[in-house]
Amino acid sequence: MAFYSLMDESPPADFVFFPRNDELLAPHRDAPLVQDLLKVSANYYQVEEVDGELFFHDLRYGKSFEWLKDDRPHVFSYRLIVESGEVVDLEVHGLAVDRERERRTFQALVSRALGES
Repeated sequence: MAFYSLMDESPPADFVFFPRNDELLAPHRDAPLVQDLLKVSANYYQVEEVDGELFFHDLRYGKSFEWLKDDRPHVFSYRLIVESGEVVDLEVHGLAVDRERERRTFQALVSRALGES
């Protein structure tokens, strides 16, 4: 994935790589909820295991402002709720709001949209 402004002089030279980690999803791939996530994400996804729990990230939107190179989470992320080895539900894993951080993000976004690096 790469990010650039239409006002940049050239295309981006650096890309961000998100490993898919399909092996984590393999045992649950046939579950109806997982099939729905695969369809919605158009197969652009990443699966992560955090503290023994599985998270499905829709990569069509990437992380929130990864071009800022900070620790923000994925825009659309779901925790897979697994019981007895089966995916039984999903929990939307939302973004926390930090007003000061978002103010700085908006300022950076405006600068970036205007072609500033």
